Amino acid sequence: MDFMANNVGEYIMFGDWNAVRVASERSGTEFCALDATNFNDFINGNMLYEIALGGLQYTWRVKAGNKLSKLDRFFVTNNVLLSCDYLKGVVLPRGCSDHSPIMLFQDNFDYGPTYFKIFHSWFERPKFDDMVQQEWADISLSGPHHITVKLRALKMKLREWITQSRKEEKAQLTELVGNINELDCLIDSGLASNNQIDE
Repeated sequence: MDFMANNVGEYIMFGDWNAVRVASERSGTEFCALDATNFNDFINGNMLYEIALGGLQYTWRVKAGNKLSKLDRFFVTNNVLLSCDYLKGVVLPRGCSDHSPIMLFQDNFDYGPTYFKIFHSWFERPKFDDMVQQEWADISLSGPHHITVKLRALKMKLREWITQSRKEEKAQLTELVGNINELDCLIDSGLASNNQIDE
């Protein structure tokens, strides 16, 4: 904090603070009022502002699911709030870690149009070669610039193909992640059975 005091700027602090602010941020573990008071004094004394997190209530839990805490969070200085509108935080799905990742983002922001790019990873996708060969053969054009026009047409086909391919992959991933998140929510709220936790 001495660095912040001696260097004017905009600061964002985040990560695992290994402390909670109120008793409701712990479940199944001991709440220490003195530690919470010291943590809150640190926050207030350094004029930090916490970004509220959407998503799960707790950001850490043991594998058994019987001990949960909100340990991960974002703090910003006042000048960050003044220069960045619509700051929001969210707790992301936990995955394989005992901590859920947290994300800070600026909502209602226009990044402009996206440009077409082709990535090496596309070549490793199933049926990519077959799709390109088939589409190239199906595009029948003539004229002095027919190759350029044909490449543009192929680009549009590629854009459609990769969009559809990603939708199918996302649907499969969403189904798998949905099952994990549903179980995480049950554990987070204390409603999961022992069989569900063991799964």
